[in-house]
Amino acid sequence: MTYYLKYRPQTIASLDLASVRKELGAILTSGRFAHAYLFSGPRGTGKTSAARILAKVVNCKRNEKTGKTKRTGLSEPCNTCISCRAITQGNALDLIEIDAASNRGIDDIRELRERIRLAPTQSRYKVYIIDEVHMLTTEAFNALLKTLEEPPEHALFILATTAPEKLPGTVISRCTQFAFPKASVKELVLSLSKAVKGEKLRIDPTALEMIAQAVDGSFRDGMKVLEQLSLRTTPHTSKSRKITVGDVSQVMGLGEGDAVRKLLNLLAKGETEPALLLVSEIVKNQVSVEQFLREILELLRRLLLTEAGVMEEIPVANLSLTDVRTLISIFMTAAGRLRTAVIPELPLELAVMEWIDHRSRQPLKSGDSGTVPEEVKTVQEHATVKKSGKRVSLDEVKEHWPEVLQRVRPQNHSLEALLKAAMPLRIDNNGSLIVEVAYTFHKQQLELSRYKAIVETAVREVLATRLKLQYILRDYPKAENPKKLTEHDNVSGAVEDEDVVRAAHEIFGVETD
Repeated sequence: MTYYLKYRPQTIASLDLASVRKELGAILTSGRFAHAYLFSGPRGTGKTSAARILAKVVNCKRNEKTGKTKRTGLSEPCNTCISCRAITQGNALDLIEIDAASNRGIDDIRELRERIRLAPTQSRYKVYIIDEVHMLTTEAFNALLKTLEEPPEHALFILATTAPEKLPGTVISRCTQFAFPKASVKELVLSLSKAVKGEKLRIDPTALEMIAQAVDGSFRDGMKVLEQLSLRTTPHTSKSRKITVGDVSQVMGLGEGDAVRKLLNLLAKGETEPALLLVSEIVKNQVSVEQFLREILELLRRLLLTEAGVMEEIPVANLSLTDVRTLISIFMTAAGRLRTAVIPELPLELAVMEWIDHRSRQPLKSGDSGTVPEEVKTVQEHATVKKSGKRVSLDEVKEHWPEVLQRVRPQNHSLEALLKAAMPLRIDNNGSLIVEVAYTFHKQQLELSRYKAIVETAVREVLATRLKLQYILRDYPKAENPKKLTEHDNVSGAVEDEDVVRAAHEIFGVETD
């Protein structure tokens, strides 16, 4: 018997998903149950196991007297009576499990309706578990709906699906719904630990957690991997070998966690050749490129949440929040390309090259190494001077102002359009950058705290120094028309009207002629 079946939960209290355990526990407390349930969630989260437990509850001999005595509520299944044992062994006559993927037509459902009329053979209720119910045809759904609208008193329906959005609303409305989320790493580790203890396996705790992180919230997949790993040991003897992180990596086609961190560190430093060699080594070791991309994105996600203060700091890669977001975008594109790639590692190699290309267009951070073009070296030298306490000059601000706009654009197009119509005027004694704008509307928008933060961050990243921004209105002579700006008045060149129009449209949501 497979681990997944052998260590399948047999009571509500032993269900691995805490949220489902709580919701189904409420049925025991109330002592009442509906005639139809809908269990929805990803594969391997225990929907069928929970359905079988519910079938045990309603037919357990322990619950037969409920309603005839003063006792309220239902008990957990005893797992010793004839009904419970039959369900556990898979030979219960009054538990009918149907795979809708194979029995999806109108004729199958009509046959089911005919059988539903028959009374249970041994138990109080006939329980019908219809798995992957979303696979039924439209005609079959219509036939099922009639049964759900007028169910026999002796029938209980449990529909299970991984795609509830494909079910007709009329069917969903006739069912009591339970959502089965992906299992957390903690829940998976607890579930796997039962099999580890039962099979007397020796496994590195880090390896166990590695399995839990890699199976994408699926109890079934976790048990399958553990069973494969168990074949590499000799349990029940003194010669049994401990399952290691390396074993998990080899069986699952994973990259070592260190490999993911190493790649991100190389990318942070801009070291192209070592990064590509690492990708080649990963593929040579028969690591799944798809899984490796998933691990990269998972680590980048954790870095993103770390920057937001949601997770504890991870000791990996000197990457800014903007860098992390850019890398996530690049590697998500690579994951999409993987589906049609003739050479599996090519999307990953392209992602490395795209990041290096992106990085080469950005000002270098202090501490970066590698061969640097002469023009970029100049920027780096300036950055070092600025960080040492010397102030940046207005000429330098004007020179790099287009780069500031380039940094702002991906975060907010309308903000970039407003800044195109603005001009750095001076740097005051307090270290504030005074920016001149032509219109009151522009000034009001640019002074919004969320916009101010974006621009100040862009200035800091480009110029490697902190400058507070202060916006002032341009003081025009009375005879001068504000629209008549000389080319010298705008460091970015002439501002096209469509930029300001686009900004107004995005900010106010208005249509313009």
